[in-house]
Amino acid sequence: MHKNRRKRRNVKRKRRNLLLEFIVITFSIVAVFFILAFAVFMFAIGGLNRENLSAENLSVNEVSDEYKDMRIKNIALFGTDARENIDGGRSDTIIIASVNPKNGEIKLISIARDTYVEIPGHGQTKINHAYAYGGAELAVKTLNLNFGLDITDFVSVNFDQLTEIVDILGGIDVEITENERQEFNRIIAETTNETLSESGFVHLNGAQTLCYSRIRKSDSDDARTERQREVLELIFNKMLDVSPLQYPSIVRELMPYVTTSLSTEEILQLAGVMITKNPTMQTCGLPNEYIEHTGGYIGKLWCYSYDLDTASDMIKKFIYDDIPFSEYNTASEENQYSDIN
Repeated sequence: MHKNRRKRRNVKRKRRNLLLEFIVITFSIVAVFFILAFAVFMFAIGGLNRENLSAENLSVNEVSDEYKDMRIKNIALFGTDARENIDGGRSDTIIIASVNPKNGEIKLISIARDTYVEIPGHGQTKINHAYAYGGAELAVKTLNLNFGLDITDFVSVNFDQLTEIVDILGGIDVEITENERQEFNRIIAETTNETLSESGFVHLNGAQTLCYSRIRKSDSDDARTERQREVLELIFNKMLDVSPLQYPSIVRELMPYVTTSLSTEEILQLAGVMITKNPTMQTCGLPNEYIEHTGGYIGKLWCYSYDLDTASDMIKKFIYDDIPFSEYNTASEENQYSDIN
């Protein structure tokens, strides 16, 4: 009787020990996996250029209570006209990138570089001058001040860096019109002989992508910003097609060409959104046909002028309420009608 009791106790003890051993091994494997994953991640971003911003100098606007729980992260993206890895220059490309961590949705809103705004300490002038006057910090502050935003971080690349990034990813495929092709060949002939022989769908390397992003005289600055958003979307899609096993080596190659104020933790969170969600992207730009605007000379500068309060409201409605610019006026009218009734 006692022997049977001891035998049962020994069996139970062995089961508990086996269970405990299983838990310890499982926990150890998971811990090692995350440690290795973090080590790979740290290796991948090892060459990243960091530039801290002073939060008190950014004129950050408070997000309304109804939007706080969405935890949307708005980041400024700058493409500068500096070359040969020299910091500074004007921000030829200005894009507000909005990332929703809950559904993986990414929204890109480009601001025309000729937009007429108030730059703190420098008066009213073109928005792309802010980066040249005071770097990323002043450029972010200018966006927040004029468009009522809550941006605290930025990512920037210069022209030479863009070409390297596209080449590392193997180039991009775009559809180019005949007018675009002729202007493309005129621009690229100034530096290389990599002209295009025909329009339609073409494969572009880094230098050609840069040239494509800078086309303006064949149509308008609106079309130019649309092409720039197209390039970003194509780069984004190329990254999604890359095998996860290639991420560390590719990211490691890309990092030296990027400067950012994002912390390692923030980058890790954003990377998690890209990996765990099925990310989608929407793009738009200002000015556009849905907001009254004029283009012309103010003094010696050619600028776009439009109501910045309206533009600010359009941006917020797009980011937080999923109202496209094309439906903004209709939505506003419906809200007014609701208020009356």
